[in-house]
Amino acid sequence: MDTRHPFPEPRSAPGLPRVRRPRPRGGPGLPRRAARTLAAVTATLVVASGLAVVPGTAPARAAGAPTIVGTVTVGGQLSLAEGTSALAPEALQTPATALPVGGSGAWEVGAANTFEEASGSFAYRIFEHGARTAYSVQGEARRLGAGIADTGSCTILRDNAAGVPAVIDQAEDSPYQCTYAGGLPGPAGDVFRPSFTVQPLVWATARAVFAPGTVHGTALSLSEGRFESNNEEFLVNGARQAQPAPLDTVAAGGTSRFDAFLRNAEGNDLNGWARGDFTYRIVEDGVPTPFWIQGHVTNWRGATFEHDGSCTVYQGNPLPTGGETTGVEVDFAPYTCEGIGENLDGRGDWQVTFDVEPLAYTSVSGAQATDLLKSGCADTSSRCIYFPKSIEPITKGDPILIGSEQNLGEEGNDTVTYEYHDERAIYNSFSVSMSWEGKSNFLIESLKTTLEISYEFQIRNTTGHLWSYELEVPPRSRMSAWLTPAYHRITGDFFFEVDGKYFRAKDTWVDVPDSTTPGDVEKRITPITAVSELPPTPSPTPDDEPAPGNGAPQSGPGTPEAAPTAGAADQALARTGAAGSGAAVALGALGALLLGAGLLLARRFRATRP
Repeated sequence: MDTRHPFPEPRSAPGLPRVRRPRPRGGPGLPRRAARTLAAVTATLVVASGLAVVPGTAPARAAGAPTIVGTVTVGGQLSLAEGTSALAPEALQTPATALPVGGSGAWEVGAANTFEEASGSFAYRIFEHGARTAYSVQGEARRLGAGIADTGSCTILRDNAAGVPAVIDQAEDSPYQCTYAGGLPGPAGDVFRPSFTVQPLVWATARAVFAPGTVHGTALSLSEGRFESNNEEFLVNGARQAQPAPLDTVAAGGTSRFDAFLRNAEGNDLNGWARGDFTYRIVEDGVPTPFWIQGHVTNWRGATFEHDGSCTVYQGNPLPTGGETTGVEVDFAPYTCEGIGENLDGRGDWQVTFDVEPLAYTSVSGAQATDLLKSGCADTSSRCIYFPKSIEPITKGDPILIGSEQNLGEEGNDTVTYEYHDERAIYNSFSVSMSWEGKSNFLIESLKTTLEISYEFQIRNTTGHLWSYELEVPPRSRMSAWLTPAYHRITGDFFFEVDGKYFRAKDTWVDVPDSTTPGDVEKRITPITAVSELPPTPSPTPDDEPAPGNGAPQSGPGTPEAAPTAGAADQALARTGAAGSGAAVALGALGALLLGAGLLLARRFRATRP
């Protein structure tokens, strides 16, 4: 009787070998068998920056025993976490170490005997840009014997309505893919090396890099950058574009970029392209200019991956502002935007680098600028453009007397209405006539167009306008009104071409009349202290009735009034008008021209008192 079992072994007939009953599981031999099975089948699971590690040292394996050394790699901006690994047939599950962006994990499992099976599996949640997605990945690999049968698979799953991962059609419903490769046998012919790659399923990629440059000491940068794309996976400087998207800025000598991906099953592949559009404002030496660039990069999905790109210089913002687009495309500008394309990973991954640089030019000023401007900015066929750098309100010139001095000897206040006919001129910092009346003058038209496009600042072809002022005169005083003309000083550059060479008249200024006001009006008041200074009292009417509006007697209704004679106020008015009409004032050494003057009128009305 075998004392190792609780029941007797059967004996055979005399002369026949003994028949032994198979030992049932759970008998005294279990610890040794379980240890052998765990060591042989699950052997080891070794990880390099991934999956899990089974504690203990792997026992020696027989020559030709099945062994699997697998690798899991993540691509794009994906990472893997919340993972588990499993070993069969014992179904031993172990938490798997997360794989970071661009990470890779190696795992190993083997058996001790030649004809046993080694197998391993893994499962992960897919994260993208650090955010948990609704997608998971599962993979497994098996080897039976020394290469008798090697199999592997990898599947993408998506959470169903209950939040449970479910199998989907990877080709139709997943923006991600997991590819499996069987690998090659090891040097001894006993190792199965499968690989699993989890990455976005991208059909086409379009990328753009922006690089503002410096030429001849002129440093360009870019500001107010905006990007648009219909592709769901659209990255700006390596990160998904936030909504609302912040304006992008590129420092002088720096770069910025975007990457547009046409991915599977994201609902934006009807056009079959990866595309990004961009807009930037050009900044020169830290000062925003009225020039912008706008363009795109496109890569179409297909057998040949046709692609294109563009970059155009605009004067004014090419994007709608306030419901209107003010920017216009220009064929002549002081800046260039040139794109250079290259294939990064076959034609399916295309990138264009846009170099934004100033054109090489010669700076001119003074008499040389005056002479060249006459040739380079003569008419609409000239390649000439003006761009302002600043606009500021100023007053200039000596105060101008409006009308005549007014006396008031009464105890109460009175009001005087002055009318001023405005015919201010334009001044400039170079000796080129810029008359408001010369509508065909190309310099003025260029200036007007630039200001309207870039600053929504409008200039009239003529400044003639009648302004009216009502000023209060205090009692027993003498008052005069003086006006200091108001202008806007526009500082900027003329960029033009003469005989195939580029010139730039820098920091020129133009003073244009302020269209909202003729200027600042100042009242000068002198108290009347002597009786002799008071205005004369009107003579009484024959009937000793007050004169109209003056407290003197007046005649009955319908009595005609005597025609007034030219008094001191009218004479002063006439003198002022005669002195100002058609005056031409030189602007010192700068040679600016003042055209036109002011016709000054005044009327005096007595306030009505109870």
